[in-house]
Amino acid sequence: MFDLNKSILEDFEITQGDSTDPVFLTSGYNEILDSDWICTLSITDTARTTITMQRNVPKTVDSKYFNLMLLPSETIQINPGTYKFNVEVKNNSLNFCREIINCYMKVSQNLVTVIPPAPVFTTPNVIDVPENQVSCVTLEASDAQIYSISGGDSDSFNINENTGEVTFKVAPNYEVKNLYTFVGTAQGLGGTTNQSFIVNITDVAVEPSAPVFITPNTVSVPENQYNAIMVQATDTMLYSISGTDASDFNIDSTTGNIRFNQKPDYETKNMYQFIASASGPGGVTNEIITINITDVNEYPAPYFTMYNVVNVEEGGYEAIRLTAQNATSFSISGGDSIYLNVNPSDGVVMFKQPTDYETKNVYNFTATCTGLGGSVSKPVTVNILDKIE
Repeated sequence: MFDLNKSILEDFEITQGDSTDPVFLTSGYNEILDSDWICTLSITDTARTTITMQRNVPKTVDSKYFNLMLLPSETIQINPGTYKFNVEVKNNSLNFCREIINCYMKVSQNLVTVIPPAPVFTTPNVIDVPENQVSCVTLEASDAQIYSISGGDSDSFNINENTGEVTFKVAPNYEVKNLYTFVGTAQGLGGTTNQSFIVNITDVAVEPSAPVFITPNTVSVPENQYNAIMVQATDTMLYSISGTDASDFNIDSTTGNIRFNQKPDYETKNMYQFIASASGPGGVTNEIITINITDVNEYPAPYFTMYNVVNVEEGGYEAIRLTAQNATSFSISGGDSIYLNVNPSDGVVMFKQPTDYETKNVYNFTATCTGLGGSVSKPVTVNILDKIE
């Protein structure tokens, strides 16, 4: 057998007969002519052995390569031809001695080829995977060339058939589905091996987020009212205010509703500013809030008190007197206002020329009265009556 304590370079010959131990020679080539002879190399120690075989052919012909992994007690039966062997022997712990052996030989008869062992899975069949990630597991099996999955929840996964890497098509959610199963298949020269796998999804604790304000940080509020603003923020359990004008307000710490302590007066103060704070499991978020006070007309609006249709006899100048409550001035516009004048103080409307029924007997215009509470307009019609002459 190979001596693992040796570290030498020698040639050997596989001899005819029952012996499976190599015989070391000083020459590097031996031709075997017996066509009935079977050349056999047996490895019977506890080491795992890698053998690379290169066929020795003329340089004008392409070389043929063989890569074989051998386990203890396996037998290699070599086909006819001239071969060179480079053999490296390792022990199971990978802390190894090695012996490199060069062998040239010529075999004159076709023989059976090597049948490697069936794949053996080394990956655990129960796997724990955290939620929210696509990475799952890499299947590993000895003597395997191709990997595949089937059955169970295999439609939820992708697999790299060369590396055995299994990934989720969609990252799993523990709250939706926390257990997956599939059958893994390893295929090699020695056959096919199946193994059932269970993937347990583990819950991942989500760190709470800091509050985020979702209400505007600048608002306009009419004067003379208590309501100011209701601040709102995500992931919030408690609201508070501080800073410059915070003492002018009170806040409901649960709802975020903020009210003035006293009704604001535009003419006294028309802008307030404070810091709103939202506290939650994820921390505290501050936001500067600005409240602009808008002016509100505090005087009553004016309104007309006279009829808007009047009749006057032709030949005179007087048309109508505009009267209104809460008014300080009057004006006319539109229609036939070009034929009339108005006194802005007392609202008396006069024709510029004496009226003549036969020439024009209806005048229309818009009257407007203005006061501290605003302005109001009203259509007016003056009918001219025929005077019997």
